[in-house]
Amino acid sequence: MLKSNVIAQCLLNSCIVQNLQIGLLVVQQVFAEHFQDQSFSDWNTQISDKTAQLIIKNVGRSMQINVRQFIANLGSNTFDDATNPQSTSSEDALIGIDTTQSSLTGDRFNGRT
Repeated sequence: MLKSNVIAQCLLNSCIVQNLQIGLLVVQQVFAEHFQDQSFSDWNTQISDKTAQLIIKNVGRSMQINVRQFIANLGSNTFDDATNPQSTSSEDALIGIDTTQSSLTGDRFNGRT
């Protein structure tokens, strides 16, 4: 699953956006605003479905999601696709990365705090 889809699914599950397409647009807009020196397509790599589902489960139905922090958390090389020799597809990928609900929630869903 693409990183942007994980965040968009969390936004949808939390009823912050009305559909997945709007969630994807929110992720792209926040990325463009806060990570101007980085490439969205380079960041938006695949993570394992197991890891994606664990993140989605941990976020649950939060009232607020800090998209900017979510993007930063998923920016770690730990979550890069399977072609990266530093990556892992096991649950060990979450070690050192705080994917709990509290680390991904914030004052506003657009990443501005």
